[in-house]
Amino acid sequence: MWRCINRLDYGTKYCKKSPTLEEGAIQNAIIRAITDLANTDPLALETLKLHIEMGLQASAPDENAALRLRLNELNGALIEMVAASTVGGVDNTADDTLCNGIEEEILSLQARLAEIEGSQKESESKSQRLAESSPHSDNTTP
Repeated sequence: MWRCINRLDYGTKYCKKSPTLEEGAIQNAIIRAITDLANTDPLALETLKLHIEMGLQASAPDENAALRLRLNELNGALIEMVAASTVGGVDNTADDTLCNGIEEEILSLQARLAEIEGSQKESESKSQRLAESSPHSDNTTP
């Protein structure tokens, strides 16, 4: 149950019309809203998944997830700009310049993401080789 803390502490003195809400009803409303959003905007669902992934990670945010989130945001912005210019039919040099800037940032982020993923694979490979070269490693399970 969810209630206003002032109502719990002071009764109806400060919160005369504060409702009591069941947590299940709140969760169902959130799930319905997310489902509706996902059905109308798959990009928003991907952004939500990335935010959840970042929230579930340790206290230090993962640069990989942050880069993917930014890429997702930029791709969404680029799609919106292209759609708007297609509908408007207006040739706008400022929009072209902005689109080019977004595309350059996307390429830069993709390169950084590839670099990070390459470093992670290299680190994993080194760790694996180190584990295999350990004198106590006999590659059998106890």
